[in-house]
Amino acid sequence: MALREFTDEGVEWKVWDVAPEEMHPVTAAEDFLADMLSGWLCFESARGRRRLAPYPNYWDRMSDEELKLLLKRATPVVSRVRSLGMKSPEDPRREL
Repeated sequence: MALREFTDEGVEWKVWDVAPEEMHPVTAAEDFLADMLSGWLCFESARGRRRLAPYPNYWDRMSDEELKLLLKRATPVVSRVRSLGMKSPEDPRREL
């Protein structure tokens, strides 16, 4: 697994690839991941995560400018807790 770091509009991003053999079998069986069974690129920053599938095999040798273009095509990852209408543990609105 390669790891790259780059900056886009002042935001520091990390990007790495997730290969099918690295997925837990339960995760790989999820319906919502059908488009990603061949793996995906995971982009992560303080602003959140994004996924891109399919992606170029040579992504780890791309310039930062090319990675920024891939980032723009990537889909934001919505927290499962948030998508179910639940409050996450770090949510300041959470009732104590």
